[in-house]
Amino acid sequence: MKQFCYLLISFALSSHSFGQDADRQIKERSVKSFEFRAGFVQQKESNLHDKLFNGLNYTFQYSKTLQKKNLSHLNLSVGNSHLTTDLGEGFSSTHVNLGLDYHYLFKIYNKNNWKIYSGLLTNLNYNIGYYWIWDESHLYWANFLSINLSQRYSYAFDENKHLTLSFSVPVVLFLSRPESKRDFKIDDFSILGVLESLHYKPQTKFLTESNFIKMSMEYQYQRKSKIQPFFSYTFNYLNLKTTYSNSAQSIQHLVGLKWDL
Repeated sequence: MKQFCYLLISFALSSHSFGQDADRQIKERSVKSFEFRAGFVQQKESNLHDKLFNGLNYTFQYSKTLQKKNLSHLNLSVGNSHLTTDLGEGFSSTHVNLGLDYHYLFKIYNKNNWKIYSGLLTNLNYNIGYYWIWDESHLYWANFLSINLSQRYSYAFDENKHLTLSFSVPVVLFLSRPESKRDFKIDDFSILGVLESLHYKPQTKFLTESNFIKMSMEYQYQRKSKIQPFFSYTFNYLNLKTTYSNSAQSIQHLVGLKWDL
């Protein structure tokens, strides 16, 4: 999976460079932004047990968008969830999300206040959980590199008000999970040990076998100052498993505030 990480970064940099060179006659628009999202998450780690975890998630995301004829978009996000079950008192686990994704979308429709973009998204995602009450000897993870189909729909109510809906679904994933049976093994919690574990035994999976679906909605309007944010809603659904591991499932409902930098 390390090789796949290098491939993703190289692809993002080369595609971004290509986007800067092409269509020079079209005016370029570059926007950097910061977003804070928070909301409700449900999660199940079947390698641990079948109990459902509930809790809160908060995520910080930095984005850069470059728009000419087509659209390129880079996101870097860091999030954390505090989870508990109906059997526990207080939070009994923590879950960290690290994400890097790059979109390159082609404008396929521009008429009657609508703009529609379609293209590819590459996504590197680390989902790492530690359930100290249930299992203090092991980390749990569902890490993947994916190639996705991505769609973006934008509707202009007027010159200053826009509603944007984005949707992506994976075509292929390169997925790493822990073994389902680790009763007599204690994880190596050194830096090198953790890095090796997080890239353990990657498998190739397709949409019918494992999936990560993301949908987001954003409302933009004419702000009187940069202090005023845009508003967003994000839905994430994850269901990942390998031949050597049980499934990891997660649903997130997040509302966000976004500021252009």
